[in-house]
Amino acid sequence: MSKKTFLTACVIGLLVLIASETPSVGAQGPLAHGATYLDNQWHWIGPDATVWYAFDYAGDRTVVMLTLTNGVQLGMLFSVYAPDKPSDQPIGRGTSSQVACNDGGRCQSPDLVWKGGTSSPGTYYVQVINKTSVAKSFLLWITNGSVTLYPSTSAPAQTTIYTPPVYVQPYTPPVYTPQYYPPYPQQSYYCPPGYYPGYRYSKSLTCYPYYSPYYYPAQYGYPYYR
Repeated sequence: MSKKTFLTACVIGLLVLIASETPSVGAQGPLAHGATYLDNQWHWIGPDATVWYAFDYAGDRTVVMLTLTNGVQLGMLFSVYAPDKPSDQPIGRGTSSQVACNDGGRCQSPDLVWKGGTSSPGTYYVQVINKTSVAKSFLLWITNGSVTLYPSTSAPAQTTIYTPPVYVQPYTPPVYTPQYYPPYPQQSYYCPPGYYPGYRYSKSLTCYPYYSPYYYPAQYGYPYYR
């Protein structure tokens, strides 16, 4: 092999090596930690669990903002890692800032926010941690024109609407117990013509005129007068 041929082969090999180490923005190869690309959608995280997300950055020094909505109240954390060091020290963490209160003072924001920009393109990683023993639904969203988002690969969460059972009290018709009224004793009672025997308040037989205004039809064998 001539010296010229040897030098040509070395130059070609060096160019191939440089090309292989140049990060490719938007390449969707295997991601570290089994991460999925951010999609600005709601997701679930289990109790005491960690999940990883990724986003492709163009490296044009535009500011990227990551926001974990209500991260403080949810008891969650998130950290951002560089493309070449997804397991090393994070380059940033989500923090809560001071915002204006309704009364004019300063209050702590319930959201966790990280902002950053660099000239290094590539796939950046976000580690989300649930510090509680309860599964949480959370929204981690990213805003910047130089960030590439990809469709969600997770199925949407199924929402179950609880319908309480309706208890219908069965209708029970009232029970009517007939009252027993003993009949007046049948007696042989003589009254003069134009008069008839009947009962009054005393419940004893008495002779009353037939056309008396107190006359009532016969009950229990005799007319009844009041």
